[in-house]
Amino acid sequence: MDGSPKCGKDVHLDMNHGFIKSIIKNQLDRDSYDKELKEKQAKARAAPAPADAVRPARAAPRRPDRAIYTPPAGGPAARRPLFMLEYADTRTGAVRRQPFMDDTDLSEFCADFSQKAGLDERLQRALYHRLLQELPDGRPRAEPADERRPPAE
Repeated sequence: MDGSPKCGKDVHLDMNHGFIKSIIKNQLDRDSYDKELKEKQAKARAAPAPADAVRPARAAPRRPDRAIYTPPAGGPAARRPLFMLEYADTRTGAVRRQPFMDDTDLSEFCADFSQKAGLDERLQRALYHRLLQELPDGRPRAEPADERRPPAE
């Protein structure tokens, strides 16, 4: 049992070891530093502030004012379509888009679209009724002229 570690009540840390000494030194240094800080804070609290001492006003704000974007009033950017109607051109096969604006007359739009897309009267009527269902409620619609209105079913 000469090389085996000792077990029992007489096993303890070797306080003369260099690592333990550095731990003790760090603890003492920390305690003295904390004590100095507390003394400085106590002196600062206890010292009366001069009555005429006023905090200096800030010379400039922390962050500069940021420019705020404001969209232009009116113009082409203000007028946006409610939706885009897409169709494939029967002659060329190209996909075409036609915007439906808020102030567009529905019957004129359907007639114009039917002519461009090559739709017959039955499909034009179906398009009119479908778009009538899709439009948002409460949107003012211009009353179509009687001669241009598709016949009701």
